[in-house]
Parts: sequence; structure tokens; C-alpha cells
Amino acid sequence: MVQNTKLNSTFATAQQGVAKADGTLWVSANEIGFTPFNTAFGLGPYKLACNDIADITLATGKAAGLLAITASAMRIILTDGCAFEFIVAEPSWWVEYLTQHCAAQKA
Repeated sequence: MVQNTKLNSTFATAQQGVAKADGTLWVSANEIGFTPFNTAFGLGPYKLACNDIADITLATGKAAGLLAITASAMRIILTDGCAFEFIVAEPSWWVEYLTQHCAAQKA
């Protein structure tokens, strides 16, 4: 099926407060997803439908959920207010790519 085909992917770290999980961030035709390498931590897998995404912005990766340790992060905010943060290489590129990708899906 075309909608399940991964169009792009990268290694990423999902971050929720003090909890972190390494895995793969991926993009399909209608979704942005995250598949953790270890599901025991409870961070993922996630599938975020483009239609449910309100905004994608740059963010900071934090140590202990408080201290900014890297600017290489992005935040995906859903229409219901839930937010997901991912540490990725080249976050500016990913924010632009995902914003354009999801905008095209909503058009």
C-alpha cells in the first residue's frame, strides 16, 4: 500500500520529560511515526496523522527534563494540544520538510 511506504527516515530520540528513547523517526504519505529500538520504556511507537498536526517547531533537547543540552530538537504539536519532542540531526531541515509534507496532505 502506498500510504504505508516510508518516504524518509532518520535516527531520533523521543523525549518526554526526563524519559528518552532512541529509535527511528519516519514519514509515510499521511503519517509521521516513531519506532523505538526498545519498547520497554513506553515511549512509542507513535503514529501521528498529518491531519492531526497543528504545528511543527524547533525545540531544545533537555537533560533531566529541565536543562537545555542541545538545540537539535523539534516539537510536533497536535490539534488536541499534545506535544511530541524528538532530538534529530538537522532539525531545521526536518521541521521544514515535515511542515511542507503535512501541508500538502491537508491541501
